[in-house]
Amino acid sequence: MTQQRTVPRRNKSRAIKTTYRGRVYDSKLEARYAQHLDLLIEARVIRGWIPQPERLPLVVNGTKIGVYTPDFKVFGMVNDNWFVDTKGFIPKDWPFRLKVIRACYPHLDLRIVTSKDF
Repeated sequence: MTQQRTVPRRNKSRAIKTTYRGRVYDSKLEARYAQHLDLLIEARVIRGWIPQPERLPLVVNGTKIGVYTPDFKVFGMVNDNWFVDTKGFIPKDWPFRLKVIRACYPHLDLRIVTSKDF
């Protein structure tokens, strides 16, 4: 018979889930960035934002190799939209994953925010 885990599992980056305005974010950095986006709305720098807006399939040569879900979609003031991914640290495989994302979505405006930026 197998034992049940009573200790909650940590994710691979050891991030701590954090709640901001009733929503649970995957990390403290992600929650802080959500708060930053709300301040940008108040300052009328952006129109709005949504968390984890959509799942983007990663298809190479007709084969689905994965799915990418950005942390945020941001709506600028002049109908310009972009995606944001927050990274507390850059995983070893991130440069390769980023190349795959950019190859599948060459016109995607993806901005990376690290803990050093914030």
